[in-house]
Amino acid sequence: MAPDANIQFYGVFGSAPCTKIRAYFKHFEIPFMMHPVQTKPGDEHYKKMPVVDVKGRQVNDSYVIIKHLSQACFDKVDEVSCCEC
Repeated sequence: MAPDANIQFYGVFGSAPCTKIRAYFKHFEIPFMMHPVQTKPGDEHYKKMPVVDVKGRQVNDSYVIIKHLSQACFDKVDEVSCCEC
């Protein structure tokens, strides 16, 4: 999506967890940059997808990603301030 997005999304198109994260971003109009890869560059030891970088902070696992972004975007906890929802 947006090249100036603070959220870098690493995943594959055929994965159900990655599709869930992309749908969440699109539904809530959260700008993100998609990187369709099997592993995050520079971190070949962690092989699971999806992986999201929010302003340099890595978040793994689709449940944790949605929980993390929901808290930041909907003012429940302002840990990340990833977007201005």
